[in-house]
Amino acid sequence: MRNPHAGQPFTTSDEDVAKALLDVSIPTLMLSLVHMSGDPDLIRGGLKPAGQGYMSEEDKSAVRKLALEVIADYRDAAVLNRSRSARSCCWR
Repeated sequence: MRNPHAGQPFTTSDEDVAKALLDVSIPTLMLSLVHMSGDPDLIRGGLKPAGQGYMSEEDKSAVRKLALEVIADYRDAAVLNRSRSARSCCWR
């Protein structure tokens, strides 16, 4: 049974998701990725905002690339009604 708090399945194309990712708050996006993937290591690694949320354009691009993968996996799992192949979550 699908979790009623998971939202509705969506079929937005990768291209449209990538375009939308150009206009988001990267620190907020990173937190959302943790919820979508179940992987808290996404905010524990090398990609972290520095004071006031600053990140280099290179790091922002890396986060957007990762986000596209996580969002596509989330979308595809919901559309196909299967369990996500989410990264294993190890709480420390």
